[in-house]
Amino acid sequence: MNTNMIENSHAVVKIAGNLDGQKSDELMIAVEKQIIPGNVDVLVDFENVDYISSMGIGTLISLYRDIKEKNGYLILYGIRDAVKDIFDRTHLNKRLIICDTEKDALDYLRNKHN
Repeated sequence: MNTNMIENSHAVVKIAGNLDGQKSDELMIAVEKQIIPGNVDVLVDFENVDYISSMGIGTLISLYRDIKEKNGYLILYGIRDAVKDIFDRTHLNKRLIICDTEKDALDYLRNKHN
């Protein structure tokens, strides 16, 4: 899992493989390390995620709640069709912010912060 803070404005977390129990724990830790006072916007790159388990879904919901409480945004982008189908079935696509590309996610953030 790769995590980068970008110009102290937001964090980008890149995940690869399956977002299952072990990776869910890694994601939670990676995001929590990036959340600092004044910076609670997190972009998660799903481009290389093949599958998400119920544990992964639970982790995303927890992160969404934590970040929202701090007036930040959790934005997912680059989601493959198989994972998008899971989000559709569980209605997460109606709760989470999902963008097609990193550029779209950044545009969303710019619009929300202006």
